[in-house]
Amino acid sequence: MSGPGAEPSEKSSMTEAHINPLTLKAARKRAGLDVAGLAEKLTVAHAADKVRAWEAGTARPTFPQARTLASVLRVPFAALFLEPATLGSQDLPDLRTTGGRSRAFSVDLGEVYRDALRKQAWVREVREHEGVSKVAFVGAWRRATPAQGARAIEKLLGISDGDRAQCATPDQFLRVLVRRAEDAGILVLRSATVGSNNHRPLDVEEFRGFAIADDVAPLVFVNTADAKAAQVFTLIHEIAHLWRDETGISQPSLEVVRALDTDAEAFCDAVAAELLVPQKQLEAQWNANGDLSNNCDELRRRFKVSGMVIARRAFDLGLVKKTEYRAFMAEQMKLARAKARGTGGPEFTTMVRLKNGSVVTDMVTRAVRGGELLWREASQLLGVTPRIVAQLVEQQSGST
Repeated sequence: MSGPGAEPSEKSSMTEAHINPLTLKAARKRAGLDVAGLAEKLTVAHAADKVRAWEAGTARPTFPQARTLASVLRVPFAALFLEPATLGSQDLPDLRTTGGRSRAFSVDLGEVYRDALRKQAWVREVREHEGVSKVAFVGAWRRATPAQGARAIEKLLGISDGDRAQCATPDQFLRVLVRRAEDAGILVLRSATVGSNNHRPLDVEEFRGFAIADDVAPLVFVNTADAKAAQVFTLIHEIAHLWRDETGISQPSLEVVRALDTDAEAFCDAVAAELLVPQKQLEAQWNANGDLSNNCDELRRRFKVSGMVIARRAFDLGLVKKTEYRAFMAEQMKLARAKARGTGGPEFTTMVRLKNGSVVTDMVTRAVRGGELLWREASQLLGVTPRIVAQLVEQQSGST
């Protein structure tokens, strides 16, 4: 007797993986796949029928098939044998929706978020042990206008027109802003992938950044799959969320104008826009006789931001019509993302510092050098091999 409902033979049961059908189904949904979508990723005959049978508990996959399932669904192999609850929740605070409602996010975003939480928790523990003072700006805003928020962040980061003048590109300006933010006590993590896995890119359409509000170890994450100029906007946007004491995923927008009185995202967008392109300065230098493209090309050099940021600010201030604005933005976003995909990356240890942030990387390597942290623990915190940790420790030793 054979078939999905047949009693397995002693020989076949030896090679079958007795996974939990409910866990398999939960993992599939967690990965955002329907049965057909999962079947497409499996190299077995009649895959859809097999997936349905495995989820119904009327058949079991072989161990190689179960390992493939775990890899495709991006869950630990052992988790498939346990209860669905062991998969953990993917519900994260969603700052993109009014009232901070939660929703399920992709597996990739969930992993990046939890990794950031682990780093943030470790830094908080170390800072508390060392008696580091709490930062005053987290939760400092109760009632503020975007202009007041922009001036407060500008003061915190020590941003001046001189900083812009000394930076030739938005990329250089971004590095200045990141360094100032870290000096102010903010952990800044930047990456375009899940860990060091280049086969798991982060989706800009899903999120551009997130913030973890904490008065000892505040953290922001910037999705570097986006264009450099958009990353500048995202960084300031996420810092604005810290000021509002808001933790969660967000999607800063240069393209959509929203109601400030109901949307925290819109408020943080407005703060970033005012800080990067102050209203009075833009209005004073705007050429009313020129078109949007020419104005953006001229003013982006002055403010060290992209033409997209200039265009968004001009539209918010009524200096350009909606039709011209939307056409310009559509073309610019297409060009910016094509450019971002075509650029190469820096050396690996530099990427590690970007992904983990200079603050976390330096704290971990110092702890290893001082014997306060095991190499294995450092490797896990930074998401790299012990050999890379050794290179980072050597680099730090050579700079001191």
